[in-house]
Amino acid sequence: MSGGESRIPLSSIGFSEPCKAPGPPMDDLLSQALDAPSEVVLLDPTTSANAMVFVLITLLGVGMALIYVPLRLFLTLTARSRRLRLLQRIRQLREELGKPVESPGSS
Repeated sequence: MSGGESRIPLSSIGFSEPCKAPGPPMDDLLSQALDAPSEVVLLDPTTSANAMVFVLITLLGVGMALIYVPLRLFLTLTARSRRLRLLQRIRQLREELGKPVESPGSS
């Protein structure tokens, strides 16, 4: 027995015999596909349409990335600088509040 065959009949353990798939065997289909000229694949309109959709979506993604990344960096840097200026202003105001207030007529 070679190839993992069993001596126990499948019907004795509750399984039916394996059925054969309809149509030509896989070996025949594979040899037909390998023997076919490659020009047929290149002339197939569905293949070129799929390639065109792939290229279109890829270009759209690259274009979005080229716009999004610099824009995101710019907005992040400007937001950080605004935040830093605001914090410095808050610190300055706190320091001014901590100093004693001088009245204009007390000197």
